[in-house]
Amino acid sequence: MTQQAHHHRRLSHPTALPQRLLRARHRNSVGALLVLVLAAVMIAASASIHLYLWGEDDGYRAVPTIGPLFLAQGASGCLLAVAIVAARRFVVTAAGCVYMAFSVGGLYMSMHGGLFGYPETVDAPWVKTTLLVELIGLVAGIGACWSALSPETEAING
Repeated sequence: MTQQAHHHRRLSHPTALPQRLLRARHRNSVGALLVLVLAAVMIAASASIHLYLWGEDDGYRAVPTIGPLFLAQGASGCLLAVAIVAARRFVVTAAGCVYMAFSVGGLYMSMHGGLFGYPETVDAPWVKTTLLVELIGLVAGIGACWSALSPETEAING
């Protein structure tokens, strides 16, 4: 059986794709690892910004609903950044992409009508930096996920 036919047969099985996603690992190439580390660093930076803003004397901890979300986002982002580098699995990096997408989405919603009744402006402290960090992290995470699912990586993963 040719490699292409074998590849098609594996993906045509109903459980092939979920199993493939769960076991997919990132390549060991320098470029792939740099993109993966960049995604993790940007997630850690986003988490740190949220923790910093939550912890200030006049910070977000005093804002109902938003305050606890900032704390949860900061703590979970720190854990996720470490897990991405330690596990080097597609599913963990994909979770990082979801984390960043929700963070960008929440900030966008707060700037365009308010989130949980709390409006934000682009001129508020850390908003532009946060958007830049999160967009870079999201793009790097998507790149790392793409790399983990490339045909060359599948040959490595078996």
